[in-house]
Amino acid sequence: MPARALFFMKLIVKVFPEITIKSPPVRKGFIRQLAKNIRTVLRELDPELRVAGVWDNIEVETALSDAKVLREMIERLCCIPGIGHCLEVHEYPLGDLDDIVEKCRAHFAERLPGKIFAVRCKRAGKHPFSSMDVERHVGSRLREECGAAGISLKAPEIEVRMEIRDQRLFVVHAQHDGIGGYPLGALYMPMSNPAFNRRYVTAMEAIGTPLFPRGREGLGGMLRHLRGGGMLALVTDHHMDHGEALDFLGKPALTALSAAELALKFDALLIPGYCIRQPDGVSFRIEVEAPVPHGEARAMTQALNDSAAAQVRAHMDQWLWMHRRWKVA
Repeated sequence: MPARALFFMKLIVKVFPEITIKSPPVRKGFIRQLAKNIRTVLRELDPELRVAGVWDNIEVETALSDAKVLREMIERLCCIPGIGHCLEVHEYPLGDLDDIVEKCRAHFAERLPGKIFAVRCKRAGKHPFSSMDVERHVGSRLREECGAAGISLKAPEIEVRMEIRDQRLFVVHAQHDGIGGYPLGALYMPMSNPAFNRRYVTAMEAIGTPLFPRGREGLGGMLRHLRGGGMLALVTDHHMDHGEALDFLGKPALTALSAAELALKFDALLIPGYCIRQPDGVSFRIEVEAPVPHGEARAMTQALNDSAAAQVRAHMDQWLWMHRRWKVA
């Protein structure tokens, strides 16, 4: 097999901060799932994408050079639940302080003349210098050698950012904010048409994974996901032959209690959420309501029905539902 090309873009993915304060087993599970989600979402763009994770960072590298594809990679990354932000970086072996100056000058020299700037250094590992030592030395040298107007830690026009991790130096070029949150899984009904099902699953994977097909195997994976602290999306307004007859839009509708029962079993929040299409026709507003208070599963599920009914009444033109919802004998 021929050697792979040099990487053209490297990203450091910073996970949602609250993931890092979880217990080690839960945190490790989230990081592992998030790395898998990144591979799943980006594999269509680069099947050879390299993804490697540590406790609070995931490194993503690609050998692709097409600017349009690279922009789409970043856009997709920023829409994956669990990502706080992504940093575009250049990586170098760590040298001494003067070598760090040279690396930073190579990337910022043309941007600094006449500008107020600041140097920010985040460091992890054992080194003969502190982060403040780096900031002072690099800032002083760049100001003298690049014609900068001055240094301001509070209101810089340009930030010279870097991260030092053990014996590696990362010079940061740009930050792209993500949506945060936790890795989001979903239970889904596989379509009978294999070709359509592949497109259906690919579209859902672009929003969140893991995905669990309805059935014994999918149910087992879903329960393990919840037991490990994962989040799960469920569609609750399906007709279920063995459900409870609960009110929905003024008529009795057989409704599964499973969402409420899972919330009670795993002591999880049960949160109604909706995507509302905006007037431009292509964008959506995500509405997240207050959690349904824990209690009896039937009452909790009725609260979900009431919430959905209110949204349907408010946006009747957006409720596309092909199934017979009120099949009560």
